[in-house]
This record gives sequence, structure tokens and C-alpha cells, in this order.
Amino acid sequence: MGDARSGAAVRRATAADEDDVVAVLCDAFFDDPVCRWMIPDGIRRRELLPSVFRAFTREAAVNGRVYLAGDGLGALLAVHTPAREDVHGADDADDTDDTDAASARGLAGLAEEFADRLLTCARLLAAHHPGGPAHLYVPLVAARSGHQGRGIGSALVASALADTAGTPVYLEATSGESLRLYRRLGFTRRGPELRLPDGPALFPVWWDPAPSPSSGRTG
Repeated sequence: MGDARSGAAVRRATAADEDDVVAVLCDAFFDDPVCRWMIPDGIRRRELLPSVFRAFTREAAVNGRVYLAGDGLGALLAVHTPAREDVHGADDADDTDDTDAASARGLAGLAEEFADRLLTCARLLAAHHPGGPAHLYVPLVAARSGHQGRGIGSALVASALADTAGTPVYLEATSGESLRLYRRLGFTRRGPELRLPDGPALFPVWWDPAPSPSSGRTG
């Protein structure tokens, strides 16, 4: 599966693709506003991001799916998230789920001297993450620099949506441009924007699979 504009075939990644996935994410997110907020020093950001994104990639490989486009032009991570009590409005990750809190602390540790910033971001996202129903969470989707705007991100997201088997999808857009992309793909806003302290905003969005003709649902 791919996108006519990108010419990049999308496939499920394997363990052998891990280095390629991490390389895509490091390249694509190096200048991302959220990553720059979490790790302001460019030299340290280049040093620390591989370990952070490798942890994300391995979690998705175990608990969800990893997609690769064009053998290294783009990547998407998706994690299965079970239904649970809605945590919207919690003050930090420790108030949501012990496993989530431990995962957040583990990721923060990989950011070394910037651990507090990564943990602040993780707590903000966890505090506003929807509870039920069970859904697929997409923490990261990206195309390599120089290949953005060519339909690679659209192809990755479309592949993930086609593979959900009727499961809703949740993610946070990190820019107005990506928010417009997700809206074109059928996502709708889910709650207010989430703003990091003196930093950029993220925009939660939600995708519901189309009801089947036999479901009886109307509008």
C-alpha cells in the first residue's frame, strides 16, 4: 500500500528494520517544536534522540505495530491502548496508570539532564489521554526531511487506519499543518489544545471507523 504522490510503498516493519525506523524518526523530529522544547540543546538532542525513539519503537513493536514507508522515507508507530477509566484532567502520569507512569519515567531517564522536560510532556499527554473505548494510539508518524509534503505521512496514516479492524485511533498533531492532514483523513478534534509550559501546543484528534451498513447507526 502506498500513496500515488509519494511513490513510497508502506509495509509493516520487522525487528530487522528497527535501525531504519529510528533513523527516520531522529531525522524527521530533530527540528520538531516539541522535541526542541524537550531537548533545547541541538548537540545533545542529536545524541539523545536515538535512545528515546528506540524505546518508543520497541514498545510499539511489542504492544502494537510499526510501519515503514519507502524502506526508510517515513515511519509510524502505533500502540494498542485498552479501555480504562477516563483520565482526562489528571495532574500527572502517576495519577493515571502505574505502567504508564513507569514507562514515562523510563523514557525520561533516557533524556538524561532533560528528564524533567520529557516527563513534563509525558504527564501532559497522559493527563488528557482518553480513557475508553479501546483504541490505537499513534505517538509518532513522520517523513524524512526533504521528503515531507509528498504524501508519505498520508500513506502511513492511511495504512494504519486500513489495518485497525474497526478500532478507533487517537493521536496528537504537533502543528497546524499536520492537524489539517489528519482532518482530511477523517480525524476530528478531541478536546482543547495541549500547551507545554512556555512552549508549543499539541492538538488531540480522534478517528472513528465508519459504521457498517448493518449497524443501524444514522448520522
